[in-house]
Amino acid sequence: RSCADHCTRHASCGACGGDRQCGWCPSSNTCLSHAAPASTCAGTVDKIGECLGTCATANTCATCAQRAACGWCHTTNACHGASGVGAQLTGDQCPPGNFVIDHSACGADATCPGPRGTLG
Repeated sequence: RSCADHCTRHASCGACGGDRQCGWCPSSNTCLSHAAPASTCAGTVDKIGECLGTCATANTCATCAQRAACGWCHTTNACHGASGVGAQLTGDQCPPGNFVIDHSACGADATCPGPRGTLG
């Protein structure tokens, strides 16, 4: 398997940013190998923190779970970076079973409309 093939299996910025061989291309929403020519993407994101900054601004589980590469910790009521398989990548470690990436696992706040009809 080539490096390029290896990187394309990452479907989210968080998963891609966590792989030292890869960088996320925000303009095409794809994960690219660092071996790819620079002209392939104008600005790659190489660190988990760079692409997961939007997680911290979500203040409800429903809002958090709708954001790519984010997950909600029910214990701390905070949104953190998550891998594509639901592993927490950033923030204080959430106890097992309390970290969710699936909107349907949010509970009551998943169905409550927020301002202007948006969730959370």
